[in-house]
Amino acid sequence: MKKIELLAKNVRALFEKEKEAIRLPFSYSFPKNSCESTSCILALLLMEKYPERTVEVVHGKSNYPCEHHFWVEVDNIIYDITADQFDEIKFPIYGYKKHPMADHFIPIERDFASVFLLKYTKNVMEMEKLNPIYERIKSALKNV
Repeated sequence: MKKIELLAKNVRALFEKEKEAIRLPFSYSFPKNSCESTSCILALLLMEKYPERTVEVVHGKSNYPCEHHFWVEVDNIIYDITADQFDEIKFPIYGYKKHPMADHFIPIERDFASVFLLKYTKNVMEMEKLNPIYERIKSALKNV
């Protein structure tokens, strides 16, 4: 799991450094409001690098206030590189068994990374636009 944690940390660092240039929805305000896009990218990278693992994107929702949040789980271990967008969380989450905001964000959907990609490219960003961004990010992380 240390290799997975390292990859997640490097993805986080890349988004911090390149958030203006990456051009995913809301990446310019990373980590705020960019959880869906960054979870998609992280999940794809993990799925590609570790095909033997179960990589899922979890969609959580709170009732009051009504908020949505996305994070990645690998074999039920949580990696949330945008968790610190919330005042209650001071750092991204790497390798937790329980989300610190589990009482606030109740999972309403859990998709394998490949299924999430299909939904994402249907509802958020077309594959033709996402693919070059993904390839650029993957290239920037090729030594990780």
